[in-house]
Amino acid sequence: MKCKIILGLAVVLSSAELASSASTAGTNSLRVVVVPSKTDVRAKEPFKVALRVENPTATNQTVRVMNCSWDEHWKSSNTNISWIGWGCGKNFPMDITIPSGGAYTNVLQMLIPEPVSRKSLTFCMGFTPIGSAKTFWSGAITLKILPPDTWQRGEAIYRDRNHDGKMDWEVSGTTWMGHAVYPSKTVTNSNGDVMSVLEMTGQGVDTYKVDTNHDGFYDSEYGARGTNGQIQWTKPIHERVPVVGKGFIPIAKPNWITD
Repeated sequence: MKCKIILGLAVVLSSAELASSASTAGTNSLRVVVVPSKTDVRAKEPFKVALRVENPTATNQTVRVMNCSWDEHWKSSNTNISWIGWGCGKNFPMDITIPSGGAYTNVLQMLIPEPVSRKSLTFCMGFTPIGSAKTFWSGAITLKILPPDTWQRGEAIYRDRNHDGKMDWEVSGTTWMGHAVYPSKTVTNSNGDVMSVLEMTGQGVDTYKVDTNHDGFYDSEYGARGTNGQIQWTKPIHERVPVVGKGFIPIAKPNWITD
């Protein structure tokens, strides 16, 4: 069965709804159910997708999959939607027995790796176990694509905090909330051994600018440092906020940035 489009699916399903989910792939020896953690997403920002390979039959079913690189048995019907992979130290095939009414489950960190012009994307997930000539497809999931709210230009990061399409916040510096990449230097110790050590000369201060009333002008500037962003100084300013244009690259919001 090919990827089946089911119109109007744009909600996150609860576990109680899984058995009757509209994102199932019909009646087969195996049934694939896909449940995203959210359906409103931004490009480059990962979201979790629960994957279920269900056995709707009265007897046990066995599938053969890789124990670590199990994601190689999955594929997205939409090339604009992918997932974050991982490395494997030990990787070998194994048999998974799915009892009647049971499921083989996994979770992928999926994402839209590049910005798209469309306001929505629809995709299905296909599962192909080792030795199978058939791919078992889920029903369709529709994602609403939110506009970017974080950009980078050079070393500075910019944000649209209230999602009105205009930037209202920026940070520039080198320490990024205390997570600096310290330079290394070569030293000779008392034994005459040459060593490479980190230059722990301090975390420095990042500069923040904020448009607090969203009028298109930064009105506050402050310096902060450390893992908790302790404010070192602050001053009022009146500086026009840049407009998104050439050189502004959409990025995922770093996890140290709070709203």
